[in-house]
Amino acid sequence: MQNGSFEEYSYCPYQLGGIKYVKAWNKSNKSVEYFNECNKKNYTENRNAKPYFSTNVAGFQLPFDGNAYVGFIPYGEYLQTKLLTSFYKDSVYYISFYVNRANKTSSAISNIGAYLTTKKIQRDNIIENSKLKPAIVNKSGFIKDTISWVKISGFFKSDSIYNYLTISRFTHPFYKEGYLKLNDNKYTKVFYDAYYYVDNVYITKLDNVNSAEVRNQKLQLNLNFIEFKNNEYIIENINDKKYLSLIKLLKKYSFTDISISGYTNSIGSEKLNNKLAKNRALDVKKLLLDNGIDANRIIYAGTGIENITKRVVFIELQ
Repeated sequence: MQNGSFEEYSYCPYQLGGIKYVKAWNKSNKSVEYFNECNKKNYTENRNAKPYFSTNVAGFQLPFDGNAYVGFIPYGEYLQTKLLTSFYKDSVYYISFYVNRANKTSSAISNIGAYLTTKKIQRDNIIENSKLKPAIVNKSGFIKDTISWVKISGFFKSDSIYNYLTISRFTHPFYKEGYLKLNDNKYTKVFYDAYYYVDNVYITKLDNVNSAEVRNQKLQLNLNFIEFKNNEYIIENINDKKYLSLIKLLKKYSFTDISISGYTNSIGSEKLNNKLAKNRALDVKKLLLDNGIDANRIIYAGTGIENITKRVVFIELQ
């Protein structure tokens, strides 16, 4: 991934549409703003004056990372970059970026995502392309936060060869159209369309996950080897190489969050089975913590919700 935090530039931005100065990002969509600490002049009501960094034409925000970020209206505007290495068919990739709703905008949207193409998207066909299904898309509802950066991330198993990544708003029928008018803006001069800042775009290819399954932008690891005896929830032989390999994999992809779901067979009462399934997940959590996995990465450890009747535990990365 080239210049994912927008730090590298050819010239310090001094006007609207500064994306043309950002290394590795498409220059054809000139309306995308570029905000960099190199220009520390505060925002002025004169839109034609030299502005801005953290206090800028759309509001106030500090970068998620480094000294720069970009801003755009995801209705016809888009961010696009050529991948350093093409996505290859049947390979698994992790894509993430951060967004923040500008506090001088009067609406919010939900369906910001990243779309992959073989050829460069041109400005005149971005609307048509926005109807296509993106590789990843926000699934946490309307992005209304004007203070904290919101992470949009997911796994993608490539079904073709792709060369370009585009970030914009997508309205594929698979995703619910999301547009929300808000009355939380104290400013008199605002963007009536939803305006968002973007920072820290990240892509990586995952190795040794051929047996894993990408489902709903999450990566479900094949952990059939974690099985339990009937009515038991303690893992046996915790020093077995198969567990050490699991720990190594989780440490390698330390940027992911971990969800642990326990299951049981169909024998016994629902109440007892739910308790047993939860205890199995908690014992796997203990195994991970005892082997140096950061507790903050484990966002769930409990009874699974899928209709599975096996004495197993599943781990999902997201």
